[in-house]
Amino acid sequence: MKKILLIALLLLVIIPGSVSYAQEDENPSMPVGNNANPSFPVGNDAPAPKPPTTSTPAQKLENPLRVDSIEAVIFLAVDIMIYVGVAFAILAIIFVGFKFVMAQGNSDKLTEAKQWFLYIIIGLAVLISAKVIVEIVENTLIESGVVNEDFWRP
Repeated sequence: MKKILLIALLLLVIIPGSVSYAQEDENPSMPVGNNANPSFPVGNDAPAPKPPTTSTPAQKLENPLRVDSIEAVIFLAVDIMIYVGVAFAILAIIFVGFKFVMAQGNSDKLTEAKQWFLYIIIGLAVLISAKVIVEIVENTLIESGVVNEDFWRP
C-alpha cells in the first residue's frame, strides 16, 4: 500500500511539472527585449512602438463529433460501444474456447465454461439490440411528455 501511495505522489509531482503551455504571440512583428532592434532608442525617452493594424478574424469552434442532435450523439456513443463490445466478445469467446480445452472432460470446468459462453451470448444479444433499446427509451420519453421532440431531434 505504501508503494502505491509513493508512486501516486511521485506522479502528482512529476506530471504537472512536465507539461508545457504554449501561447500564440499577439504581435509577432514587435521587437522582443532591449536588444531586438539596436537602432531603436532605449530608455524613458524612447517612443512607444505602434502595434500593427492588421486584425485576425475570430476563430469559430467546430463540433468535433459532426452531429447536430442529441439523438445523433447517443447513436454515435452506442455505435462506439457496439464496436468495443463486439471486439471484447470475440476475445472472450476465444478465452472460453481455451477454457473448454483446458477442462479436459472435467464436468465442473465444462459447466463453468458453458456458463461463460452463455453470458457472452447474452451480452452480444444486448449489444446487438442496443439501438432498438435506445429507440424504445426515446419514444417512451417523447410520448410521455418528459422530453420535447424538438429538443431530441433538430
